[in-house]
Amino acid sequence: MTLRCPLIFALSLLPLVAQVPTDDAREAHKRWFVREQERPDIVVGTFEVVRFPILRQAPLRLNHDPKEQKRILNPDFWCNRCAREKRIPDQVRRADNRLMDLDAPQVLEALQAQQRGRSWTYIEDAQFKLWIDVPGINLKMEPSRFLKEELAELGDVFPEVTEKTVQIDDHKRAHLVLLRLNRLMRDLCWMLGKDSAGVKRAHPELGPYLGMNGKQEVYVFDRALAYDNFAGKFIGRTAPGGQCWHLFKSRAMVALIDASNHGDARLTNAIHHRVAHNLLDAYRMYSFKLPAWFQMGLAAFIERREDPNWNCFCYSEGTIPKLLYESNWMPKVKRMLTLGDVDPFVAVAPIQEYGDLKPEYHMVSWSWFCFMLRLGPEKLPVFIEALKSKTEQETLHQVQVRAFRTAYGLSMLEFDEAWRVWVKALYPDV
Repeated sequence: MTLRCPLIFALSLLPLVAQVPTDDAREAHKRWFVREQERPDIVVGTFEVVRFPILRQAPLRLNHDPKEQKRILNPDFWCNRCAREKRIPDQVRRADNRLMDLDAPQVLEALQAQQRGRSWTYIEDAQFKLWIDVPGINLKMEPSRFLKEELAELGDVFPEVTEKTVQIDDHKRAHLVLLRLNRLMRDLCWMLGKDSAGVKRAHPELGPYLGMNGKQEVYVFDRALAYDNFAGKFIGRTAPGGQCWHLFKSRAMVALIDASNHGDARLTNAIHHRVAHNLLDAYRMYSFKLPAWFQMGLAAFIERREDPNWNCFCYSEGTIPKLLYESNWMPKVKRMLTLGDVDPFVAVAPIQEYGDLKPEYHMVSWSWFCFMLRLGPEKLPVFIEALKSKTEQETLHQVQVRAFRTAYGLSMLEFDEAWRVWVKALYPDV
């Protein structure tokens, strides 16, 4: 009897261990990563930072007047500052242009009234409506790992910007934020397995912006008071740091960011985290809440690719936890697992509200998402498609059972056990 029990126990673990990726971690890394552009302390095979197999720099698209280089002949955006500086034609805006569920002029006038002479920028392109009030920056103070690509794209709008540019003003920084939003959009479309045009073809019955009727609205405030006043007037409530909302009348997603006391890296992470939530919600129209762990895991993964030292946490009650200042997540997740402090995945999976997740589960959710990528990044679009295909008869638990089975051939129990083996094997102790 004493000999059979260990044997039976060992045999029972074989199906679970078999789910752990068996291909060489370094070879898997090469397929999806640009190693030299990652943090040097990343453990090979842990998939903390991924480089998707898509262009990291958008193709240059703008033609400039050879007699007046600053003037753009074929602008695919409208910008109040560019129009004022005669970089683009000051064309008549569309009659259906709306912001915050109201006609855009009403909202822009309200914003202008509280600015008291300060400069601000409003830009609109094919997917985004960005209102932003932040100062210029020195790009070398907090260099982005995407800086080379960003300067090339910014130079497409402002010919005076080159790879040697160090200082940019508030107008150029506004366009830099928009370029980063479009990079986020490209990455999300890769996760979805289709670009914006592909979404329209697959779901012609839905709105033109990933399934929503309105574009993504993003508001960035350099002063906390201005942010609070705007949020109180148009949302009805404020929350520390920022917030995400669904505009029901316009069927659009909105992200508000309080950027006071933010450096460039922290602001980039704050915007990417919240807009990642909104883009995922927008896909195939926002009609139900996705699992909180998946939303948080994806958003944390997205922002930690920018800078792992600034992490955002969306909470239903609008609180900012101490965990915001944590940066080295791998050993903390491993320690939780070793101490038995991680609940079974099936117990966390049905949670809808971010506020119902314990603070430390933002790190765990991020790790779960990383493990999904380790199982094969090409399977992620299948998983998201299955989630978004939830029927009215299915519970959130049931649709996840179907999604894991369809995309990965795993039950949620098998996914959980394989993740635990993976973390213990690859995550560092310190």
